[in-house]
Amino acid sequence: MSLRQHGPFILGAVASVAAGAGLCVACLHIWKELRDIRTILDEIKRDVDDISDSRFSKRKAGSLSKHNYITASSGDDDEDDFQDAIGGGDIISRHDSLERNVQFATPLVVSYDEEDEEFFREIDELLAGSKAQIKQAYCELQERQRNMSLKAEFHWRHAKAAYNYATIEGESGNTPRKKELVFESKDSAEVALRLNPKSSDAHKWYAIALGSTGDYEPMAEKIKNAYIIRDHIKKAIQLNPTDPTPHHMLGRWCYSVYMLSWFERKAAATFFGEPPIATVDEALDHFMEAEKQRPGKWKENMLYIAKCLIEKKEYTMATQWLQKASETPDALSGEEIEEEIKTLLSKYGV
Repeated sequence: MSLRQHGPFILGAVASVAAGAGLCVACLHIWKELRDIRTILDEIKRDVDDISDSRFSKRKAGSLSKHNYITASSGDDDEDDFQDAIGGGDIISRHDSLERNVQFATPLVVSYDEEDEEFFREIDELLAGSKAQIKQAYCELQERQRNMSLKAEFHWRHAKAAYNYATIEGESGNTPRKKELVFESKDSAEVALRLNPKSSDAHKWYAIALGSTGDYEPMAEKIKNAYIIRDHIKKAIQLNPTDPTPHHMLGRWCYSVYMLSWFERKAAATFFGEPPIATVDEALDHFMEAEKQRPGKWKENMLYIAKCLIEKKEYTMATQWLQKASETPDALSGEEIEEEIKTLLSKYGV
């Protein structure tokens, strides 16, 4: 599947809130969301204050007891209870606990026999094939789900299959099924991360799957997820620097952030105090690294190298990359990529 098909996970994370319905209409929707968010935050703050007051009263009463040296729980339990109390709030990231687990968890050691390895090789081949083969891969993974529930290698492949299957369903117009598969993909990738936080593929597919949920999330959630997506992409690169896909993904993230309008940056700053920041040079560096790892084969990556060079006003170099992209056979690139290359060549070519 082309990263243009993966594109929504990046663009959705730093979505253009002014596009489509027009700036004025977008403003009204955004500020309505902001008012709703502030209301929720106020409610959460009141709940937290009530919880804190209640806890203080209980501890004060306990300290007066002559049996106060006997305790049934530790401070850690209190922290867990506190997180449980506020974890249901819409503005509290449901991924925060996952981030802590991923950072400190030890991979679950599960052995893989020859049969497992053969099964994974078969799935990888199917996932690199036609739409029918992708569906077949998904079905075979579904059948093995119970027997491989503790294997991270299974779950990130299931996430990949569900995501690619979701893309197919979306193209056929089955929007409800696409949504189901998108969230199924995210859930599977999250399980893979919990089982093995040192898996580059688990981080990569969690980033892709989480970003793809942006089509179904409010703007605040999409902006918040943008940071989570970025962190998982970086972790995937750290764990496997020779995989070109996370480099391209991080380039897309940086490019999307760089292209944010002033209005969109202000909207992001409303939630986080400061908006996401990236430069076109950072984006270009990541695209060039992806090209280094997969030289002369990735049409879409070449296109984005050219787009970065256009932003830098280096038109001659950009034209060279566009020409190279147009001459590169790439079965995974779609018609949109071909059309964009032609359009840019006609505009900047000499």
